[in-house]
Amino acid sequence: MNDTNLSAVVLVVRHDSRLLVVSRRDGLGFSLPGGKVDPGETIKIAACRELSEEVGCVATPGRLVLLHKGLSGSGRITHLYYAHKITNAPYARESGTTIGWFKLDDLLSATPFASFYRQALPDGVEHLKPTELLY
Repeated sequence: MNDTNLSAVVLVVRHDSRLLVVSRRDGLGFSLPGGKVDPGETIKIAACRELSEEVGCVATPGRLVLLHKGLSGSGRITHLYYAHKITNAPYARESGTTIGWFKLDDLLSATPFASFYRQALPDGVEHLKPTELLY
């Protein structure tokens, strides 16, 4: 399979079960930080790169836990990782984007990826230990 058919997404959870989200540059709501895997790149490395590019946070590939693998609405095989620990305070790095902390239900009503997120997180996120934020 060509790497361009793969995507990686990172889940960062706060103590109040809110999720780090970023607005989409296409204006179609919000999503978890993530994106396409570049040719020759591993999926975990892509997840860490996308997290850094979009929100300025640094995660270590070994600290990512695969929560779900499935098809996104765009037909890409997408891996959803939970980050145990991140460094650097999140901020919107890409021009024209914003970040926020959303409850899962709020994200589901504000994203084009609701179907994928529902499949990936059928039990919500309350059972996940909050991400250790080192900043």
